[in-house]
Amino acid sequence: MHTLGAGLGSVALLGLALGCERGNPPSAPTKAPAPTTARFTGSAAHGGLSTSRQHEESVGCTPASLTGPYGVQRMGHTKQGALTAVGIVTFDGEGNSVASETVGRNGVFTDAQSAAAYTVSPDCSGTLTVNGAIVAHLLMVHDGSAVLGMSLVPGDNVASHYERVVDRPGAREAPEAGCTNAILVGTYGFQRMGQTNQGQLTSLGMTVFDGQGTDSGGQTTSRNGVFSVAQFPRQPYTVNPDCTGALIPNGTAFAHLVIVHGGSEVLGMSLTPGNNVAIHFERVLDRP
Repeated sequence: MHTLGAGLGSVALLGLALGCERGNPPSAPTKAPAPTTARFTGSAAHGGLSTSRQHEESVGCTPASLTGPYGVQRMGHTKQGALTAVGIVTFDGEGNSVASETVGRNGVFTDAQSAAAYTVSPDCSGTLTVNGAIVAHLLMVHDGSAVLGMSLVPGDNVASHYERVVDRPGAREAPEAGCTNAILVGTYGFQRMGQTNQGQLTSLGMTVFDGQGTDSGGQTTSRNGVFSVAQFPRQPYTVNPDCTGALIPNGTAFAHLVIVHGGSEVLGMSLTPGNNVAIHFERVLDRP
């Protein structure tokens, strides 16, 4: 987006899968009910479930519930300043993960690879651990197609979310050869938010991807509370087989992208020097 001058942004951590059974049938009226033990173990960090709801839920999530590649987006502040990151985390279903991210710290960008152990509890909460220290708290949602997270590193205020790259293996949105430009097609709404060299940025807009490597659209932008409306001309985009990609106006990568949910959403971040700006695209009408 040529006038996305303030830039796009992105972030990163994990995903988990949910399987819950309903409660036991009522006991016969002539018999005293047999004692039962609730198999739901509520986490103190997630006290929002009522006691009755907890007893309805049964053991569901395990480390095997979190398997395969997830796009990740992280954003917030650390002791070193503003942080934005976007990338792909792959979980092996046995408690190990590897991540490849583009990370922006105070508007300076680097590529980073990392490994972490993970746990998943029956209540679908979990953790990430690096070198024996718990570094993030996780919660699987939407039957494991997404994961919410937050950093537990002292001094951090960083939120993260993970979105599964492919919801339906073998579907047309996920050809076995991997992602191509054709996975992005149709009208998408997008939102951008973060910090630029000129101050705070928020924008809301729509763009049309043609499935062949070009998009165009427009947006309403707030820069430090001053609003403007602009259209941006056709600009190239590219999608790699691993479902990462880029917006590349003027031949230079302007934003890093990760396509998730078979192309119905895109996580992104600005690559403009000085920016810590995240972006999130969502397709207006999903294909059946």
